[in-house]
Amino acid sequence: MNGPLHYPHACAGQLPVIGWHTTSTVTGLGWGMLVALFCGGIPIAVIMLGVK
Repeated sequence: MNGPLHYPHACAGQLPVIGWHTTSTVTGLGWGMLVALFCGGIPIAVIMLGVK
């Protein structure tokens, strides 16, 4: 079973692009990066710390 939920870094990498496309401003890019951090970056960091 290979779906987007098994690759959160790939999904989070698309969020800044989506933010940019929805507003075409730096504000949208910033919101996309913030969402990517909370939805992908922090969970991956917690999982990696738990593995060690």
